[in-house]
Amino acid sequence: MLTIVRTEGASALYRGATPTVLGALPYEGIKFGTYDVLKRHTRSGEAAGVASQGPLWRASCGAFAAMLAHALTYPNDTIRRRLQMQGVNGEPVRYRGWMDCFRQIVKYEGWQSLYRGLGVTMVRSIPNTGIQFAVYEACKDFIFAFEAWRDA
Repeated sequence: MLTIVRTEGASALYRGATPTVLGALPYEGIKFGTYDVLKRHTRSGEAAGVASQGPLWRASCGAFAAMLAHALTYPNDTIRRRLQMQGVNGEPVRYRGWMDCFRQIVKYEGWQSLYRGLGVTMVRSIPNTGIQFAVYEACKDFIFAFEAWRDA
């Protein structure tokens, strides 16, 4: 960290912070919103051998929610990484900001470059988010059961 501050200045520590914050809001909103819709409006998973609202069902809804959220917000991640990595190890600074980075990627590499690495991200995040929502729901169930026991 000190090397970065000495060689590139303190502002280099915050390179890519704007797209990180701006990307986290829609990603989390889409993820939690999709999870909630799936949880409330899907038919039970009993036809597939999964008990409705059981841990596996909840994990599946969470995994699908993550897939959708990543697919819709991944271009922002690509731009964020590019902004964070420019100027590192003597690489030239190529972009003047988020919009400039977006324009250059689309112009010189094609729009599909905005999705480069999405598959690996999905492989990593699908089980992670599925587990996240299964644990989240288990904790909620525990709290509700504890409150009911305490109030009884």
